[in-house]
Amino acid sequence: MPVIDIEVSEEVSKRMKKYNRVNWNKIIETTIEAHIKKMERMNSISIEKLKLELEENGLNLENLTHESNINLFQKMRDLEWKRTYSTRMS
Repeated sequence: MPVIDIEVSEEVSKRMKKYNRVNWNKIIETTIEAHIKKMERMNSISIEKLKLELEENGLNLENLTHESNINLFQKMRDLEWKRTYSTRMS
């Protein structure tokens, strides 16, 4: 199992030593796992939200073909080129 070093203040270290029967490694591991799960849920929600927005705009991801992907990429590339290199007239 990989080893990860953490730094805590002297005060926290002293307080931790008062509870020498506590498995601090397990507490830290559990906390890290919970945080990772939270981040993964947030990422998952963002992906689902993006999928819904795409579908609301008439793009169903399940119906995409290789040709439609190429066409979408070309449109996106052309729009980005126009956005980047067009001169605005005031």
